[in-house]
Amino acid sequence: MYMDLTTNISTTKPSTPLEKARFRKRQLLAQDHILRQLTRLVQLEVLNMARPAGWCQTKTLDLRMRERDGQLEKLSVLKSLYYINFHDANQELSKSEINWMFDNWPRLSFVMGQLHPRADTRQELEALVHERKALKKRKGGV
Repeated sequence: MYMDLTTNISTTKPSTPLEKARFRKRQLLAQDHILRQLTRLVQLEVLNMARPAGWCQTKTLDLRMRERDGQLEKLSVLKSLYYINFHDANQELSKSEINWMFDNWPRLSFVMGQLHPRADTRQELEALVHERKALKKRKGGV
């Protein structure tokens, strides 16, 4: 299943503050709807947010924490999730989001894709993912 948050949202870039506010509100409503649907899939094991090759640039789910204007916490019910892929998904995650994912999704073993656009931050996050996976393995996790 592929969900594009730009559906029914104008592709022209908003220029005035009012247009930007309206555009952001539509994006948030679409994201909220998708997150509500995802929370109903409590047995979800794989969440692939990768954009198919050749598709135009689109906005994907913003998986930041509320403190950073995201809604990641809504997905805390996905206790069966073991694989998440962010390939080409425009994420700007932080260490707190990576830690939250491993703390709240006990089966999480595979975190793939670009976690942040900046190379230095991305490397730090990838190191944290490897560290959390190794810690889970030492504790006898999945």
